[in-house]
Amino acid sequence: MNFDPKVECVSGKESAMKKIFCGFFLLVAWNSNLHAQTPFYQGKTITLVAGTTAGSQYDAHARLIAQYWGKHIPGNPDIIVQNMPGAGL
Repeated sequence: MNFDPKVECVSGKESAMKKIFCGFFLLVAWNSNLHAQTPFYQGKTITLVAGTTAGSQYDAHARLIAQYWGKHIPGNPDIIVQNMPGAGL
């Protein structure tokens, strides 16, 4: 086998296209971080459904989770526990 490496020259058009493409990519990447988004759950209420009666162990767990869950979701939504006996069956 005879392997003959050749040096390829980049023409002026290819070089210009690469520069334009790189410039466009950097422009898009730079502009993507300019607009901050508001949290989706800001000012909203999340209903956590407990499928048991009030006062049960599962209700206590749901209420314990609801106390702290909203603080860890962006926008800090209100969490309400709703008891629906039989909803989990």
